[in-house]
Amino acid sequence: MLLSDKYAPKTLDDVVGNATSIQRLRLFGLDAQKGLVGRPLIVCGPSGVGKTCAVNALANTFGFETLELNASDYRDSETLRRTLLPAGNTNNLFKKKVLIILDEIDELSNKFDSGAERVITEMAKKSKQPVIFIANDFWDRKITFLREIAEKCEFKKLGVDEISRTLRRILSAQGEEMPDDLINEISLKSSGDLRGAINDLELMMGADPQLRENLGYRSRKVEIFGVLDKIFQTNSFATARAAAQDADVDLSMLINWIEENVPNRYATKKGRYDAMENLSSASKYLESASRTGHYDYLKYSSIFASAGVSLSGGGDFSMLKQYSFPANIRFLSHTKKSRNEMRTIISKLVYKIHAGKQNVSNTYITMFKLMIQRAGQEEGMEKVYDFFESKYSLEKGEVDAIASSKKY
Repeated sequence: MLLSDKYAPKTLDDVVGNATSIQRLRLFGLDAQKGLVGRPLIVCGPSGVGKTCAVNALANTFGFETLELNASDYRDSETLRRTLLPAGNTNNLFKKKVLIILDEIDELSNKFDSGAERVITEMAKKSKQPVIFIANDFWDRKITFLREIAEKCEFKKLGVDEISRTLRRILSAQGEEMPDDLINEISLKSSGDLRGAINDLELMMGADPQLRENLGYRSRKVEIFGVLDKIFQTNSFATARAAAQDADVDLSMLINWIEENVPNRYATKKGRYDAMENLSSASKYLESASRTGHYDYLKYSSIFASAGVSLSGGGDFSMLKQYSFPANIRFLSHTKKSRNEMRTIISKLVYKIHAGKQNVSNTYITMFKLMIQRAGQEEGMEKVYDFFESKYSLEKGEVDAIASSKKY
């Protein structure tokens, strides 16, 4: 069990930081306990600040049962209607309140059909049970319909002192020691993400001091831990596939992470062999996409890397060992500047292409790279620069950055 799960808060009194928001949750729980079910809450804030933990702690504090759906559970409106509407209008056998939690609500747009928003709105307005939505970005345009029916409860990044105190408390409970300067470095580089800081703490416990250079990439590690958990523990094709699509690393890096950790997760030789065979297929399709420009290959690569690996284990897996970094992650320390530049480019393209960041990152950057290289040879780079400036508002240096990208 990860330390972030082991030391997750049990009640609202255990939640670190965000005192005002915790008080708002407490009042929400008190009202619900008295049968005064008002407007739902949208608990929002950056990843890793304790939103979901706090909502679960609320349920524990007041003894609520929970009905929780996350982005992988959202489907068509008929499924939501069968699930949500009855839950919102009935009590359970023992007359306990049921806290309805819709996590990752801002990740739902690709999961919904045309009637799903209407079902959620109906449930939120008519529910006799308390309802909480959880989102990273309150102002995300995909959840505009919720802002009219729910009340904002914002969580903010934690301070360095709050994170440091929590890390020291965990070390004490684990019977471990760590130099103060390393604890402070983990806290500072966490950027207010407590869950990420705890994961970094676990990584560094007993580790070679040279690994401290990896702390700069904490935000990526936190996301990838969750993705790997889903891939290695599920036997569902859809869940594993969705995990890969939501990953905060590109497909090439995801394959490296999985390859590094298959031997520590699958207990049987057959499971490891089958997983590596599927990873090999994933790598072949990825290479084919880059080489030929046929981007449908990326879909097959993602399926083999996620669902293919997930179904290889046969349910026989171990979670006793920590996740290991792929060896090439050290390369990231030498490419920080170029990655920052690429994030700026992707942000521009998101609005020009009207596509999500992952879609731009995983598909369009590779496609543009090939376009730039080929058009540059045939038409000359000046025409290429002019085209990308007029069409996508990209500067000359940004076009060159795409052309030299080693993303795949």
